[in-house]
Amino acid sequence: MRIFFAGFLFVAIGLGTASAWRARAAENDGVFVVRDAETAVLFAEAVIQQEYGNDELKRLSPLSATKKGDKWVVRGDIDQRHPRKTRGGIVEVEIAVEGGTILKIRYDI
Repeated sequence: MRIFFAGFLFVAIGLGTASAWRARAAENDGVFVVRDAETAVLFAEAVIQQEYGNDELKRLSPLSATKKGDKWVVRGDIDQRHPRKTRGGIVEVEIAVEGGTILKIRYDI
C-alpha cells in the first residue's frame, strides 16, 4: 500500500509540474523568456566561462544585468573592484529576453 501511495504521489507531483510548465509556455506562446537579472547573469557567466575561462570570469566578477528594451545587457568590469588601478578589462554580453539567445559578446582587455 505504501508503494502504491508513493507512486501515486510522484505521478501527481509530475502532472502538477508539467501542467504549470505548459501554462507558463502558453502565456509566452511556447517561447522561453529571460525574466530577471539573476537569470541573465547566469547565462552570461556560462558564456564567459566557456569562451574565456574560469579565471577570467572570476577576474571580471561581479556581473550586473540591466534590461534595455528587448535585451539584457550583462556587464563585468575589473574597475568595479579596483577603481584606483588602470583599466584592466571589461566584458558585455547581450541576451535576448525572448528565447535567451546570445546576441553579442564584447570583451576588451
